[in-house]
Amino acid sequence: MSVPTFHKLGGIRWQLIIGSAAILIGVFAVAGLGVRQLTSSTLYGTVDREMATRAERAASRLQRGEPADRAPRGPAPNRGNPYKPVVIMLDGSSPPGGDTLLAWDQRAVNATSGRAVQTTRVIAYDEPFRILTVAYRQNGKVVGAIQVPYPIADIERSVQAVDRTLLMLSPVVLLIACGVAFWLTRRVLQPVEQMTAAAERIGASTLSERLPVIGTDEFAALASTLNGLLSRLELAFAQKKRFVADASHELRTPLTRIKGVAGVALLGDQSPAALSDALRVVEGAADAMAQLVESLLVLARGDAGSLGARKVYMRADELAPHAMSQLVIPDDINVDVRIAPMDAQLYGNESDILRVVVNLLSNAVRHTPSGGMIVLELTDASITVRDTGCGVSPEHVARLGERFYRVDDARARSGPGDNGGTGLGLAICKSIVAAHNGTMRFVSEAGNGMEVVISLPVGPADSDYQA
Repeated sequence: MSVPTFHKLGGIRWQLIIGSAAILIGVFAVAGLGVRQLTSSTLYGTVDREMATRAERAASRLQRGEPADRAPRGPAPNRGNPYKPVVIMLDGSSPPGGDTLLAWDQRAVNATSGRAVQTTRVIAYDEPFRILTVAYRQNGKVVGAIQVPYPIADIERSVQAVDRTLLMLSPVVLLIACGVAFWLTRRVLQPVEQMTAAAERIGASTLSERLPVIGTDEFAALASTLNGLLSRLELAFAQKKRFVADASHELRTPLTRIKGVAGVALLGDQSPAALSDALRVVEGAADAMAQLVESLLVLARGDAGSLGARKVYMRADELAPHAMSQLVIPDDINVDVRIAPMDAQLYGNESDILRVVVNLLSNAVRHTPSGGMIVLELTDASITVRDTGCGVSPEHVARLGERFYRVDDARARSGPGDNGGTGLGLAICKSIVAAHNGTMRFVSEAGNGMEVVISLPVGPADSDYQA
């Protein structure tokens, strides 16, 4: 058994597994980065707010002429408590109330004129510090900078701990993501695998089997659609088998008749009259077989899509007499031809439309009793044939037009030149009407006659198409 495509590397299964795993890993990565960023932002935000408060206090002291840090005087790195704010004057002079001290971050001091607030990182006393640099103004002019330090070794260790935790979790998350992706893919594709297994069991002899419909998702809809396709294929195969069997039966009857009559005629000396009768029987059987073969050829053309070509306009008042001339209508049946309007012109293939009218009239004649009436009505876009025959019951109406379908063989009117029908007349009409993009409708009740209404599309308005 061949391996389904989605089991191969690069198939749908592996694409879904890799894609799902990648999405899960991506979600974890984004979540991890988000946790790290949130942790860092929270910790550093707390520090920055505290440093900003201390910078404001230092600025207030400077405005009052007090030292900004109240630290012991001396050279940098600032004797005493190194974590207190310092004031650096841009001109190198001593700040109000204090001595000249070294800056925590000289580059930040130099950039004070262009930036009111800066946050930088420096290494001092062998540990990292976060430095907040705020411009110091006198009379609206930047004359110095206030720098507030804060040790951040603990904060950096906390952020690094988060990084290490995320890195340690990465292999576990990778395994979990792959496992979840594999499980999800298997669960999603399980209906497809069952459909594939069921489809491999279905063949020409097992078209009655159907694919399993699981759930209500898209795969279930696909399975339902494919089951509908299988139903149509099963029906088509059944119709084809029935058609072949019916055609064989219909052809076997005249062939058997020909062989039987010819065999009897060859048994011994026959009178000229007996031979003449045998030849007439053979001729009649051959005519019936030729008619059947012609009908089968028309249906084959319909199946091949070659009917309805070369459409032209045809006058209804000429089409109707031409059709009736091809029929043997008993004298005890009245035929009423109605053309509305009187200059009505049908649009289609002339020989095909003529065959439709002939078949409908032939069917009506066959099923109309003595004294009955047939009405043929033609318009620009319709053909209607009504008769006063015995009609058919509703359960048979839906099957009218099927190949070799006869409602009741006993209803066939036997007469000169009538072989009782082959069950293909209405099927041919249906095929021709379908080729003309028209519709065929049957209206009948048992004992109330039959009405066949054919609707055809009107032709183009171009006068060049007028007959």
